[in-house]
This record gives sequence, structure tokens and C-alpha cells, in this order.
Amino acid sequence: MPETGTLADIRALILRPEQRGQKLAAEITRQGGKAWQLSMLETRRVALTDSDRTRVLSLDQYLKVICISATAAAAMLDEVDQWWPQLPVGTEWYAIGPATAQKLQQENIQPILADGQSDSEALLALESMQQVDDQRILLVCGRGGRTLLQDELAARGARVERLELYERYCPGYETGVVTAHLTDHHINCMIATSSEMLANLLHYFNPEQSSELNLLVPGSRVAEAAETAGFHNIVIADGADDASMIRALQGL
Repeated sequence: MPETGTLADIRALILRPEQRGQKLAAEITRQGGKAWQLSMLETRRVALTDSDRTRVLSLDQYLKVICISATAAAAMLDEVDQWWPQLPVGTEWYAIGPATAQKLQQENIQPILADGQSDSEALLALESMQQVDDQRILLVCGRGGRTLLQDELAARGARVERLELYERYCPGYETGVVTAHLTDHHINCMIATSSEMLANLLHYFNPEQSSELNLLVPGSRVAEAAETAGFHNIVIADGADDASMIRALQGL
């Protein structure tokens, strides 16, 4: 991380899930800024169906396993620990984003990680994802969300199966909770690291309420959604990980 004391003017409201939000808040504070956490997206595990359990037990039949988030990776590792005393040999593991990769590395899995943007598009651009005809690929993810990875890999000839291990939901808050944070803490920056997080925010906040507020997002897709929603000052970081967020905050 960059040196301390560089974020003295930052008063940020972080919309990430609690644990990751608190981690980023601690780093902002360490560097001289102020930060508060108000999760606009939480996750919970879902029970495995019989088909899901079969997919886990057949892990050695997949050439590629793609974990789309740190939450997906953590849930998958729990299942692997339960059913696989040793990891199957020959399976290629992929991670979207550094946080997802770090979660897998903690269990001595060295995933393939796309350089640059931490999204599905970057993963699809990898050389090893170009010729996938008839390859069996397991996509470890949550319920709902984008289908770009599945659709594009299937279009390239892969046999893609989804293993949905968790679901996302918006925590329930009082109507004025966001406005209260903005007023009470003199917030000048909000941090939303996904389109779903941003959509949940709009249940509680009208961007027209604060035209001077900066909104920090991790990429052009979320930025486009923010612009459509009416945000005026959108800052695009070069990734959703903490280091990318800090660099973008320093630019403010």
C-alpha cells in the first residue's frame, strides 16, 4: 500500500460488504483519511442441491474451474475441504480479481488471473480461454448476476456448468440512513464496487441530493450505470481491490 498520511481530505462512505468494507476503511484511516462503512450488499450461503453436490464430487472431471469472487472462492474451498482430501490433479483454477486469487492461494491453489481489469471481459481475453471447444468448465458463482462468462464460453464451444453457492441481498435500512451518514460525517466520497451495490444504494439515495459528491467505482461498466443513475462526479479506479481504490482516492 502507498505511504501513510496521503488521504487527509478524504471522508468516505464505503458500500462494500461488512468485512471487506471495514478492511478498506482501516486502510483509509491509516493513510490519514476518515471512512465509514454501510454495506449495500451482503451474501449468505445456500444449500446445495443434489446436482450441485454431484458437481463438487465430480471436480476432477472439469478442465477449468472459475471462481468469480472472493465469496465464491471461500465457499468453494469449504466444499472442497469437505469432499476432497486432496485436490484433483490437472484442473486449471481461474480467479476474477486479486482478492479472489488471494483466497485460493491461502489453500495453496495458484489460480490464473487476468491482468488489468478485474472482470469477466478480462478473463475472457486470456489466451487459454480462446480455444475451449468441448472443454468442461465449472463456473463457481452466486445466484443471479451476469451471464456473460457462461454465454461467451458456451458460444466458443465449452460445456459450462454453474455451481451457485451463495446469494446476494440488500440489507434493510431506514429510509434516511444514507443521507444521515452524508450529513453527520460530511462525506465527500462514496465507494461502490459493483453494479448491484450501486442499484441497492438507489433505494436509499437520490444522486441529485448531492451533486458535489464523488462516487468511486472499479470500472467502466459500473461507471456507466452510475452515470445513468444521475451521479455527476464519477471516478473510475483501475480495479476493485483495496490498492486500486486507494490509488484512485489519492487522485482526488
